[in-house]
Amino acid sequence: MNKVFPLIASFLISALSYFGPIDIDEGDKPNARPSISFEPINPPIISSSSSSSSSSSSSSSSQTQADVFNCNRYGPFNLNGDNFDATFNYTLYSVDGQMIIERVRLLDKNGTVVSASSKASKNYTKGTSTSVTFTIPIRDYLTIDGLTLYFEILNSSNYSVIKRYQSTFYPVVNGMISYNVLKNSIYTSKSFGFCGNGLSMEDTKEKYDFRTMGEYLNVDYYYELDLSKNYFKYPNTYVLSYQSITLRFNDSGNQFPFLTHQNNGDILLPLSLYKKDDKVVFSFKNMFYVHKKTLQISDTYRQNYAVTNRFFLPINGMSRFNGKTLYIDIVGLGQSELSTTIPLRYIVGKSLMGLSRDGENYIVGGNG
Repeated sequence: MNKVFPLIASFLISALSYFGPIDIDEGDKPNARPSISFEPINPPIISSSSSSSSSSSSSSSSQTQADVFNCNRYGPFNLNGDNFDATFNYTLYSVDGQMIIERVRLLDKNGTVVSASSKASKNYTKGTSTSVTFTIPIRDYLTIDGLTLYFEILNSSNYSVIKRYQSTFYPVVNGMISYNVLKNSIYTSKSFGFCGNGLSMEDTKEKYDFRTMGEYLNVDYYYELDLSKNYFKYPNTYVLSYQSITLRFNDSGNQFPFLTHQNNGDILLPLSLYKKDDKVVFSFKNMFYVHKKTLQISDTYRQNYAVTNRFFLPINGMSRFNGKTLYIDIVGLGQSELSTTIPLRYIVGKSLMGLSRDGENYIVGGNG
């Protein structure tokens, strides 16, 4: 019997050394929210006679509930935009039986107070849910350099700051962003508003990830330009909006005689965006008409043409389309109204088209 236990122990040690430690993957942890710095509050003076109860009081203070702060999402803001009412909701556990004043201030880029408004003093009892509304006069004060908003709770006797929640925001300016900038890294807009997240006030921004666009505009069907495999990511809670998105290319050789041309020979095809989760895909907005034998395409009805939501190259014009540069023009995308132009080059080798890994012809991304 005494020989059995050494054998069991030896087996367990061998098994652990064989399998090794178990690695638990916790996944990506969310980024910590930015901390808010407050002006210090003088701690209460504790006499020596109360030292015997210090351990119990420290234990209870360590379990004190955190202060709560919320407000709706406000913005985006525009220059000369309308003033608006903002409601701030808070519950304080760090204040009890104290006269307070609620105040909102706006500061310019130099930290100079340009506007201030406060409510009448009142007594606050610990844990009381409170809601207060202020008119935010951005019409007269918002500039291209932005504004910082302070929502503050003051001690009414000496006007010291008990709590401060703050955010800096800028007006939305419809600007052109180089596609090279978007392609190389995730683009984050300037803050164009603010909201309360339950703990603090935070800036609201947008992120765009065009790194997923890839190098190829796939042609999955015979002579068809397929946009569905080209997409970018929009990891935001806003509904994605845009002013216009257009596929543009020059047709001075008149390979598409039944499509509308601009004076310079450009053809402009409106596009739509389809969003699923964070993924945003391009598609043709309008229907076309195509001849089943020649694949000649038209933007109006013609006899012997079938309606389609696909865009085809004419069979006899594919080689002449070789070397063409196409552009996706994006105007006013998202809350930050981003604009950019994505260049795509069409390269023809042989007669069949497909993906770069299994086809001979495809559209590759480039800079023109």
